[in-house]
Amino acid sequence: MTKRFCKTCGKKFFVSQNWKKRGFYCSQKCYGISKQGKPAWNKGMKGRCFNTGRTHFKKGMIPKTHFRKGHIPWNKDKKFPMEKCVNWKEGKIIDKRGYISIKIPNHPFARSNGYVFEHRLVMEKHLGRYLKKTEHIHHIDRNRANNKLENLMYFPNNSAHVKYHHLMDK
Repeated sequence: MTKRFCKTCGKKFFVSQNWKKRGFYCSQKCYGISKQGKPAWNKGMKGRCFNTGRTHFKKGMIPKTHFRKGHIPWNKDKKFPMEKCVNWKEGKIIDKRGYISIKIPNHPFARSNGYVFEHRLVMEKHLGRYLKKTEHIHHIDRNRANNKLENLMYFPNNSAHVKYHHLMDK
């Protein structure tokens, strides 16, 4: 540790060896006071490269890659349907745990991205009603991608599902 005196208030403080070149102020407040009235670090850099400080184009001109004041981008207020996207898979995705989800944004239990698990949809269609959040669906063959009705088992709550697993594991 090195003893230093603050450049703003003169207070004594200690700086670690790693901060030898940087620690000149005792606090953020003193650092802020020292910067008052000074120009910003990038003042006068208009038209200059931030890395090299060199001018890459004529002074006062804005490069063509930058937007000018009043410029309206070509895609403003345009909505692109997902069906035209190259990676569109008919609204089906497989998450990292192996569950298949289908995009149904207006479903009452859709996740924030608009997807619902396919095995829950299959059971909802069979029961003729929406499943509650507390109700669980079990894959009999433990293959999470196999969402045939014969492979799905309904449980009214998590407790019943856990009991079933304990019986099957014994």
